[in-house]
Amino acid sequence: MEHPSTTSFSVAPPQGLRCPVFIVGFMGAGKTSVARKMARLCHTSSLDLDRYLGQLNGGSPRELIAQYGEQGFRDMETDALYKAASLGNLCISCGGGIVERAENRAFLQDAGYVVHLYIEPREARARISDISTRPLFKSLPQAEELFRHRLPLYEEVSDICINASGKNVASLSYEIKDALIAAGVME
Repeated sequence: MEHPSTTSFSVAPPQGLRCPVFIVGFMGAGKTSVARKMARLCHTSSLDLDRYLGQLNGGSPRELIAQYGEQGFRDMETDALYKAASLGNLCISCGGGIVERAENRAFLQDAGYVVHLYIEPREARARISDISTRPLFKSLPQAEELFRHRLPLYEEVSDICINASGKNVASLSYEIKDALIAAGVME
């Protein structure tokens, strides 16, 4: 009977995140899909902040905005952001307006690593199959105005900006993974 070889070998430790990774950007940038793929690549879980907010408050963002107004919705969003960040080192996709409040921007910068997925409103519109699910995307000119307002806020809060234009979820995810490794955010 032969004995198994006693040759030693090393196994790479599992990769993981050292802090939460927040994905921000304009509507239609692919934040939720990228967060899901990133979670698999980073051996963690993903969380869609809008969906989590809905679970906490009993309605979709559209319903909550209709019921409580945008400011009431933003209050719930801030609360959901704090709670989500306390859940561990997750990949968290944030709603497009998370950067509207200075309090949220400061928290994002302090609580983790922020990736801005950059996309122009025209391409975002082409990616969104049903704009009725996006209460703040009423028309392309209105979306372009909102984009111009939010762009400096995304830039202020982000550790890195990734251009999502013309890229699929897999290529964006691997590009972000490389950036996380380079920044020391991913082991």
